[in-house]
Amino acid sequence: MKTSFWLHIGIILFFLNYLPYSKHFHVVTSVPNIYLRPLKPMGKIETLDLEDEEKERFGIGWVSELSWKNLLDVYTCTECGRCHDHCPAWQTGKPLSPMNVNIALRHHLEKNKKNFQALAKGEASPESEWNQLFQVVTPEVFWACTTCGYCEEACPLWIEDFQRFIGMRQYKVLMEGDFPEEAQTALMGIENQGNPWGLSPGDREKWMEGLSVPKAEPGQVELLFWVGCAGAYDKRGQKVARSIVKILQAANISFAVLGNQERCTGDPARRLGQ
Repeated sequence: MKTSFWLHIGIILFFLNYLPYSKHFHVVTSVPNIYLRPLKPMGKIETLDLEDEEKERFGIGWVSELSWKNLLDVYTCTECGRCHDHCPAWQTGKPLSPMNVNIALRHHLEKNKKNFQALAKGEASPESEWNQLFQVVTPEVFWACTTCGYCEEACPLWIEDFQRFIGMRQYKVLMEGDFPEEAQTALMGIENQGNPWGLSPGDREKWMEGLSVPKAEPGQVELLFWVGCAGAYDKRGQKVARSIVKILQAANISFAVLGNQERCTGDPARRLGQ
């Protein structure tokens, strides 16, 4: 009996000392990670102050630029795989897996912990090769993200992935001007045509054909129906927009649309890091 008791005590003490060096460290970090989770909506992108003349860089391009919460997330990951079980990028053969990103970052931090300690003391350059984030998380990984947020919804420990990937995109776009050709097409379409597909602004009202939809006049309607680019141009989106109009009319609600005056909100550009 005594032998079993002391054997159990010894195993527990060994495991407690081994915890910080193993993937089971989430036993310690999970509670504070949940308590300190962000309360803002998942899809809300943090606003960059582009007018700040003292700021030298935007986005996240170096491992040391990851926030303390990002690092806590990395050590909290249980490697359960829920985040990529139904991730549209992972399921279609893309290299993105939030779990694998957490594992890669954790291994990199452990491998270079002495370098990061020196950096914290001001004894190393933040632009050192071992501090380059894109050697750990390659651009192909974060550009594959659809920003749907499933990974955060599925994570039992509230690990935040969305903001990290957006930050990496912001660095690539704003600091290096480096982004995929598909993104360039979307950004140019938003800037020149007011929609990410580069379609004619004059075609925004085509979805209204056959419907009596009033145009917005200041102070004359109670509700402005913002159709959006998908509702105006995408065939499936047009069906939704037409159905909403019919519902509003059946409910005798005073509403109007902007029609050809409407332009892209800019949200696709922000999600691309612009």
